[in-house]
Amino acid sequence: MSEKNTGVVRFELDLANPPKLTAEDLAQLAILRRKKDEEIDFSDMPPSPGGTVWTRPGAGLSRRVTLDADVSAFFRDSGDEYESRVNAALREHIEAHRKSA
Repeated sequence: MSEKNTGVVRFELDLANPPKLTAEDLAQLAILRRKKDEEIDFSDMPPSPGGTVWTRPGAGLSRRVTLDADVSAFFRDSGDEYESRVNAALREHIEAHRKSA
């Protein structure tokens, strides 16, 4: 029995023996990590089966908060991904107060 060629490539990853990344692979990965999702060209990818939509882990779980301008500026001026540092500072505050409660 022959299979119909659908153009879909299936690949099973052996976690005990992962493939080795070349220097070129690592360089391309570093470039992609710096890009936002909107900047990546996905036009050559086939549509996901069943209309599956892929998102980053945790996407949609965050809430918007309002910070005072000076607090926001302090963290923003400290470099990229300042939201992670704001989050870490708030978690540290929570843990300190949980221990005293």
